[in-house]
Amino acid sequence: MSLQKEINYTKYGLRIKILCLGLFAYVVWDLGLGLFTLTNRPFFARGPEGLKGAPFGPLWEWYYRTHLHHFSVVLGMCYAINYPIVSLLQRKLEALTTTTKVISKGVTATALLVAF
Repeated sequence: MSLQKEINYTKYGLRIKILCLGLFAYVVWDLGLGLFTLTNRPFFARGPEGLKGAPFGPLWEWYYRTHLHHFSVVLGMCYAINYPIVSLLQRKLEALTTTTKVISKGVTATALLVAF
């Protein structure tokens, strides 16, 4: 995020950067193109033989541990960047009448149930 810091303060600049980070994580860990092995092999000079606690070798252990959480950074940043907007929306929603609140929450719940 330190590249072109001025973009971070625009409406869509930081969101585009986060999207690019998510695409990068998807390409490296999920597509299976061998990019993870290519970029991390130099750091693991030991061969693929098993080690105590890492029976498939240190590179596989590193892949396994990083694969578990490779989208947590992206999701955390998405939550953090959109938190002020969602908080404002919730405050405005709670200021409405009871009938409008129930209808709005029902529409939102229905949309989420259909989506997932």
